[in-house]
Amino acid sequence: MNSIPPRYLDFATAFEPGSFRTLALLIGGIFTFATVVIAALHLAGKLKPEKSRELKLRMWSWAAIILIFMVPISAGQVPVMVAMTALSLFCFNEYARAVGLFREKTMYAICAVGILLVNLAAADRWYNFFNALSILTCVVLSGLGIWKDQPKGYTQRVGLAVFGFMFFGYGLAHVSYLANDPNFRGIITFLILSTELNDVFAYVTGHLFGRKKLAPNTSPGKTIAGSIGALILTTALAGCVGPLIFAGTQMANVWLCLPLGLIISTSGQLGDLMLSSVKRDIGVKDLGSVIPGHGGFLDRFDSLVLVAPAAFHFINYFNGIFPQGMN
Repeated sequence: MNSIPPRYLDFATAFEPGSFRTLALLIGGIFTFATVVIAALHLAGKLKPEKSRELKLRMWSWAAIILIFMVPISAGQVPVMVAMTALSLFCFNEYARAVGLFREKTMYAICAVGILLVNLAAADRWYNFFNALSILTCVVLSGLGIWKDQPKGYTQRVGLAVFGFMFFGYGLAHVSYLANDPNFRGIITFLILSTELNDVFAYVTGHLFGRKKLAPNTSPGKTIAGSIGALILTTALAGCVGPLIFAGTQMANVWLCLPLGLIISTSGQLGDLMLSSVKRDIGVKDLGSVIPGHGGFLDRFDSLVLVAPAAFHFINYFNGIFPQGMN
């Protein structure tokens, strides 16, 4: 076991004192508290049975998602990258099937190869190639899009492919590159947790205080009050927890963690609305059905699609993500 580099398998240090263990305890506390609150509201008659069942289903689905993520995060850097590559491919596949891109075999294959390559670049810590693949893959998609010599539908098939790769491939791959940071466990867990809680904050404050709809034609359930509530609470969460996560670095400053929280909340809500727009456009409620109470992988991780690159570049600007590996 000692011959295996920690980068590939490192369960031993996962729960040593530090930000990751603090977050693991925080996650357990949050879900215990939420279970008690839901039960109390149900017994008090404040929740209708169907609403209580929906909240329980959503909560335990969130818990399952986080626990599943905790396994590769605990295992080491490369396991995280493998998990994120698989997640990207699953999300892209759901998107491709929903919009019909899977029928365009060449476009579909190029996007899949691009997703693999961008995650391999992250694993190799090849930062310049990682960034270059965003435009290079789009160039290949645009060029090979004429392979069939069928001008009709060219803009649609290339546009759908570029959209799919850029967001569900290149966007999510930023989590893979974050795994190169020595404190990857704390940072990635913090991003996933705060992104999930941002959705919860919007849901709860929207139901408690929401009256005016935020974007009724795009997502009828979202309210302006819910959006503002999520912005305030997620920013406050980042301001409180962020300095612990980034202890010993420039990002430990609360005045940097507060704008990070604002970035996470804003980009998370925009990612959710972006995928809602896609679903409304093609006339489907969910893009999949593998996660009870949530739909498919993409229905659950739509917020992370924009959070990952936005948060990555903010953190990288101040701290650097394994800067010695940026070739």
